[in-house]
Amino acid sequence: MRSVSIAPAFLIIAAVDAAVDVDSAYPAGSGSPEYADSGRSAVAVTDTIQLQRAIHKHKQDSVSIHNNMVRQMPRHPEVETQESRCLCVFDIDRTLTGAQGKVDQCPRNREITGVHDNAYGHGWLTLSALSVAGIDSTFCNQCHLGICSAGDADGENSKERAYLLEHVLLTDVQKEFNAKHADATKWSYWGNVNTPLSLNVPNKEKQNAVEDIRKWYSRRGVSIASNQVYFFGDRVENIPPFAKLGFNAREISCDARDKHLYGGSGMVGVCGATPEEVIRKQGIYNCDDDRSGEGCHTALEGDECYANVKWAMEIGIKRHPHWYPGLTASSSFVDFQLELSKDDKLRCPEPCHSPTAQDESAAAVGESEASSSESFALACRNTTPGEECYANVNWVMTEGIYKHPSWYPGLTASSSFHEIQEMLFEKGPKHGNCPKPCLGTL
Repeated sequence: MRSVSIAPAFLIIAAVDAAVDVDSAYPAGSGSPEYADSGRSAVAVTDTIQLQRAIHKHKQDSVSIHNNMVRQMPRHPEVETQESRCLCVFDIDRTLTGAQGKVDQCPRNREITGVHDNAYGHGWLTLSALSVAGIDSTFCNQCHLGICSAGDADGENSKERAYLLEHVLLTDVQKEFNAKHADATKWSYWGNVNTPLSLNVPNKEKQNAVEDIRKWYSRRGVSIASNQVYFFGDRVENIPPFAKLGFNAREISCDARDKHLYGGSGMVGVCGATPEEVIRKQGIYNCDDDRSGEGCHTALEGDECYANVKWAMEIGIKRHPHWYPGLTASSSFVDFQLELSKDDKLRCPEPCHSPTAQDESAAAVGESEASSSESFALACRNTTPGEECYANVNWVMTEGIYKHPSWYPGLTASSSFHEIQEMLFEKGPKHGNCPKPCLGTL
């Protein structure tokens, strides 16, 4: 198809005006009878008026032709249909991953035997609670993804990089995008960030690499406003600089900080991100800032919060009852955790109204009878932190499957978050209150 070059309308008009500048060609009032009487013929006056009208009409016609031609020009289909999107960018070490060999301290994490990780030492790759549950279990399922890490994900062609791509960096939006853009799954490095997966990015410079990622998507027809960019990382000093570019940033692994590295300052996390920390809240938030809006999590044995709650229940309430207004020695674990969650220094999230706080038989998470309720049989939706279903799925993954494996035929401790949600959905609303998960994320 032959290309057509279209001059902007203002250039066409300027060219006409330059050819005949009517206002300067004749004195003011040259069309008046007085000027005609001064010696110029009426014909000259008439010609001037006709020329002015012709120029005016030519200007109108030029603008109309230009606008019509622009409307008819073919547009890039991806740009034309693309709406404003969101972008979720994650650190890797102690965010998507946890400290190696610390699963006892981080009971929601999962060790991947056979996949090496060189971050902060060496050991088997250990997925954080977020990676275990899936990024697609958060609002980021509807966003594009990026990586911004100071590390190198165990080096070129490593098993860790392959595992992250195949099992962690997955959302509905990103899978569709990756199918059309092969370079979206390639890794790049600080100094030449030309893919969404950036490594070796210096601390306190990550906001600049994230801007490179945002521009990379823009060049491929995906327009993402700065205020729709969300960064999640564990390192304290990396969060505030994101404000300079109008991005959102949130420190994660707030309830488990590393007290051995950096002189015990808590500069970095231990367990990594949890899904309830990944929320769509604009602003810059370190762990000591406002954490309202995060999802719930009932502490598990091994969590720092769990130890604090047990101490409060067994010792604190007896020695210092005034510290726990409204509570008694017979109050439940969840009641104590809820009270402790009000003090940021105690590293306790708000607990969920979960089966661990009720009679398990009444909670019916693991019972086998199914409901025929039609309200759950239509639209699919992946549960998100803060919902009853999310708390129930999390309980099955971290406790139920181990305590009562017979309740979950066909599932194992390595079953995915969405496989468990599917099972609870099939059992009906009385058994987890779960909607049907979307097939694209199973």
